[in-house]
Amino acid sequence: MRVAGSIEQIVERGLCTGCGACASLLGNDVLGMDLSPEGFMRPRRRRPLKDVEQGAVMQVCTASRQTGPAHEDAEPHPIFGRFCIWPRATRSINKSASEAPPAAC
Repeated sequence: MRVAGSIEQIVERGLCTGCGACASLLGNDVLGMDLSPEGFMRPRRRRPLKDVEQGAVMQVCTASRQTGPAHEDAEPHPIFGRFCIWPRATRSINKSASEAPPAAC
């Protein structure tokens, strides 16, 4: 799966942790944090984002570097919902950051 290219794709793929960095960067009048139907904080556009704003959001969003949704059997975190963490044990100096996460993710 390709890396998400927009904040909407991040939310749709279940990659958002609800940290609010994107909303803090752009301000609540542009991008706010609201409860999702599942009860987790997720970004919501207040107006269409300009290209420079979308680019800035993608720079601060940690989910923009993930390549796929959380495993469907994963238990949701009580605050952040479903998300995938690439365990440090699977990383090494010789591995590229662009490699796919483990199959369990």
